[in-house]
Amino acid sequence: MKRLTALFALVLSTSLSYSQILITDFAASDFSATNGTFTITLQPTSSNLTGADNNSAQFVLSSPSPDLGGYLSAITLTGTLNPGSTAVSRFEIQLYDAAENYYRYQALWSSFTVGVQQTVTLSYVGSDLSGDGSFDNIVTGFVILTGGTGSASINFTANSLTAVPEPSVYALLIVGAGVVFFLRRVRRA
Repeated sequence: MKRLTALFALVLSTSLSYSQILITDFAASDFSATNGTFTITLQPTSSNLTGADNNSAQFVLSSPSPDLGGYLSAITLTGTLNPGSTAVSRFEIQLYDAAENYYRYQALWSSFTVGVQQTVTLSYVGSDLSGDGSFDNIVTGFVILTGGTGSASINFTANSLTAVPEPSVYALLIVGAGVVFFLRRVRRA
């Protein structure tokens, strides 16, 4: 029983320490190519996007992400909406695999407070699996799209993009902890 408890504690601590998976930290070395209608400035530890609120930016990762299986129900974007930004519209991030299948996530620019670095969660809103019919959970690139009319401006410094575990991952950990606790109580009684 002690071995089972120790093994479960090890698995639990390892799982919780990797609660999110980094897709990119937006460093210049992370990308082999960028494209789009935003002006993109790659810096050593971040990237800056400037332009109208109806632009896009495409990033091709220098090396693919880790396997994101179980981590695709939401993603988080950390960055700063810089002074002078007036966009409040929706924006979307599309995560692509090697076969050009993609998952779509959305949030609002108004989720960011101008001048403050924040982390915003983007919700999964759908997919396009017309590449080969299934997303392989390994991201090779992504696109940032904005849904405005072009009348507002965006100046955004992006610091990181991460994948968030699906609720089922946490549920499994909680059930496992409950089983170990129950077995220990039964054994003591």
